[in-house]
Amino acid sequence: MDWRAEFDGSVSRKEIPEVPVEAIREAVINAFAHRQIESRQAVDISIYKSYIDIYSPGLFPQNLEPESFIKKTIKPPRRNPLITKTLYYSKNMEAVATGFKRIDAACTEAGVKYEFLREEYGFTVRFHRHCGEGWNQSKDQDVSGTRPEKRPEKRPDQQAEIEERANRVLEVLIHDPTISRPSICEKLHLSDRQVRTAIDFLKTNGKIHREGPAKGGKWIVD
Repeated sequence: MDWRAEFDGSVSRKEIPEVPVEAIREAVINAFAHRQIESRQAVDISIYKSYIDIYSPGLFPQNLEPESFIKKTIKPPRRNPLITKTLYYSKNMEAVATGFKRIDAACTEAGVKYEFLREEYGFTVRFHRHCGEGWNQSKDQDVSGTRPEKRPEKRPDQQAEIEERANRVLEVLIHDPTISRPSICEKLHLSDRQVRTAIDFLKTNGKIHREGPAKGGKWIVD
């Protein structure tokens, strides 16, 4: 992600990330601690031009809302007690569920928009980029007056690979609109990240959209 510099009169400059590092840290630790170990899928960090996603392969408890952990003090569900116990003794996690509170506090102070997204087989914390104080300037010029390093464009062969995988995923969805993402991975011998990228490509280009809930819904080919 991008960083900018501020000078407040002290000897050293102050470097500020577009998304608070402490918020990302909490999201990553929570994703790791509460993942569904049996799924054998890894925690996934995806960085896009407009947002950063931290995905955990583990469904959020159906009887609870993420916002409840911000507004109230709730004991966390112990999906992986050995992992959470280890993280507690290593001082990376608290005994009570305060991670969402810290994410909310850090993002609110920085003016960064975030979302909690329930997905088919997991849970995502999404941080929107370039939206806090000091980031509403031209993307070609940062506030310090120096030009940031240009983001590398996808090589033609990379783009072709994404399109080829997207077409394969589309064929699967045409024949089975209710298929799950893990089943697509198994059927096409692709990783979860590759399938998610293909689905995002298809949605962005208006080829598909989702109807219905995460469980029981289906893909509509446009």
